[in-house]
Amino acid sequence: MKIISKFKDFYDHKVAKYGIDPVLVFDRRHPSDAEILHSLPKPPAEWEEEYGACAVVSELYIGNLRVYLFATDEKVYTSYDIGQVSGKKSEHFAFQAIRFQDGAEYALPQYGNYDWFWYNEIKNVDFQATRSNRDGIILKHYRNIPLLLVYYADPNSPMCMNSQRGFAANPQLSALGIYIDPDIVWQNISEYLSQLKSEAEISLSVPDKAKIGNKGFDEKYSFRPKMKGNKP
Repeated sequence: MKIISKFKDFYDHKVAKYGIDPVLVFDRRHPSDAEILHSLPKPPAEWEEEYGACAVVSELYIGNLRVYLFATDEKVYTSYDIGQVSGKKSEHFAFQAIRFQDGAEYALPQYGNYDWFWYNEIKNVDFQATRSNRDGIILKHYRNIPLLLVYYADPNSPMCMNSQRGFAANPQLSALGIYIDPDIVWQNISEYLSQLKSEAEISLSVPDKAKIGNKGFDEKYSFRPKMKGNKP
């Protein structure tokens, strides 16, 4: 792929391995009035009093690959750093806890039963990197963005209906402290750009007959000009 950007990121050097494909363009430039995310949300101070060391969960969509991010006070972990996920209990709540491969362990208060409606769903989350086609009600509006970061402006209530989710388009990952195998990033973005290109070409190549049918018209009669009869 070909990257157009005003900044550099940790996976850019993979162009030497994969080469430049001028047809697949990854434009990372942001509009002049765009709000730039400079850091991921960190654990609120009150969390530590209840749970101990905590992490705030965000999601990164690298093309069709969803990777979970875990922001602590010290660093940002990813799905690829997970050692074990388990259930824990504090004095008042049950919640998910996560241990990373470096031995560090953190509570995930976002994934607890304080919001009972979601508990059966979130208690089984394993936070592994998985394929996602972004067909959700909200995410489908961001399908044209190859690299999408989804975070919670208020991590205290991410599962509640009134929570505010933030979306960062094509962010500079290294500036946010996010590091993932650069081959994974490059390959998944390239694959996604190719998918978007194919979808656009298919849309443009829909036969006129299909377009007429999709609009509810009759192919034989709807668009035929009125023919004047021969004068006697």
